[in-house]
Amino acid sequence: MKLALRRCLGCGGVYPPVQRDGYSYYHVCPPLRDEKTGVETLRPGHRDENLVHDSAGKLVGIVAEGAGSEPVK
Repeated sequence: MKLALRRCLGCGGVYPPVQRDGYSYYHVCPPLRDEKTGVETLRPGHRDENLVHDSAGKLVGIVAEGAGSEPVK
């Protein structure tokens, strides 16, 4: 079975949104670390695909769209 892949336009990561076992994968861009201070910060275009629900439990979207993602051809 060939998995469909997506590329994050924020960090360049490539990932399958659905894993081989059928579970969904929610991509989150890794932080950037300053080499001198070691401080981590969110990168420009940071994407976080974890789901957000309202107080009634209704799905309202993802945490941060960031720069988006695209299918890998």
